[in-house]
Amino acid sequence: MGLFRFLKQAITGEVIQKIDIPVIDSGVIMSLVLKKERGSGDLYVVLKLNEWLELFPFDKREFETFYQAVNSIRHSLMQTSPAARPGFVPKGIIRGLKRTFTGEVIQRIDTTANDGMETISLRLKRERDTSDYYVTLVSLWVVIGRFSLSYYTLDKKEFEELYQAVESMRNSLMQTQKIFRWVP
Repeated sequence: MGLFRFLKQAITGEVIQKIDIPVIDSGVIMSLVLKKERGSGDLYVVLKLNEWLELFPFDKREFETFYQAVNSIRHSLMQTSPAARPGFVPKGIIRGLKRTFTGEVIQRIDTTANDGMETISLRLKRERDTSDYYVTLVSLWVVIGRFSLSYYTLDKKEFEELYQAVESMRNSLMQTQKIFRWVP
């Protein structure tokens, strides 16, 4: 895709649908934006983490892979039981940091965006003190020789909101198959 196409897709394009998901522990709003490229009319999805700081454009195949990863993690998360021990659970950014760097990884699925130039990793984790389950979204992106690694923790409710948003975007993409050829 290259840097210039990435910037063009991230910044331009007609917005067809946008869904925001607040992630309390990470202090950010995650957004999924369905866009239509002005010249070709191609549809694509941009995952925005922390508003304009991290943008991940997915073509249709990459988004389908991301959907499958979210769906798989959701299925595993729904099989878990509630926290066995109450324990002390800090709130907000402190809890987000604690969960990011601790916790047992139960399941990990890596996907790519921007023609494989960026990686998004979904990790189902269990907190060691409380046995509470949550999901960490890890993003790795590279721009002009520099890379960044970011972590966002989502509790079950937030992850369900992400799943609903991803499924809604996927359904919107699939509905356009009458106009555009859907290639998962």
